[in-house]
Amino acid sequence: MSSSTTYLPLFPLKIMLLPGEQTALHIFEERYRELIRDVESMGMTFGIPYASTDDGLIYGAEVRLVQITKQYPGGESDILVECTGVFRIAEYREKDPAKLYPSGEVRMISQYDHWPAKDETMAELKQLRDALGPKAAVLDKDEFRYVPRILLSLNLSNEQKYQFVKLANAERQESSLFNMLRFSRLIVEQEQQVIDGIFPN
Repeated sequence: MSSSTTYLPLFPLKIMLLPGEQTALHIFEERYRELIRDVESMGMTFGIPYASTDDGLIYGAEVRLVQITKQYPGGESDILVECTGVFRIAEYREKDPAKLYPSGEVRMISQYDHWPAKDETMAELKQLRDALGPKAAVLDKDEFRYVPRILLSLNLSNEQKYQFVKLANAERQESSLFNMLRFSRLIVEQEQQVIDGIFPN
C-alpha cells in the first residue's frame, strides 16, 4: 500500500469494484451531478467507497468515467464507469470544502496494479477450466494469469469482493482465491456427475 495519500472526490455506494470491472450508475442527487460534471470537465477520476453495513467506509475503488450513456431533461444521467484501482480511505469528508459532494484522502493499494497469480492458483484455475469444458476456453487467455481478472471470472457479489479486499494480505487473499476456485470446481464436477447419473454421497 502506498504511504502517500491521493485526493479523490467520493461517491459512497454498496458496490465494490475490482480493476477492469465496469458498472452502470444512475446519477440523480445534485451533489453527485456536480461530481460528474467536474469529472467530465476536468478528466479526473473519483472514488466509490464500499458502504459496508458493519465496517462503514474503509476500502473502495478508484474509477474513471467511460461515458455518459443518457442525459435526462431534469439533469439526471446514466453513466458507465470502470475501476482503475483499489484504495483504503485515510480521511473521509462528508462534504468537500469547496463542493457539494464528499471527498477524501486515500491510499492506493498497488498490488492490484500488477498481481500475477501463484503457480498453485493457476493450476487450480486450469482444473476448473477443464471441468467446465470448451465453453470456458476464455480462461486460457493471458489476462487470466492475474489475480483481479481471475476474481472477476468468479462472478462474486459485492460483499464477497469487499471481504477479499478486506483481508489486506496477499498471502491470505491468494489462499482465499485458491479455495474459491476449488469450491467452484467441485460444484461443477458434482453437477456433471448428476447429469451423468452419478449421485455423490
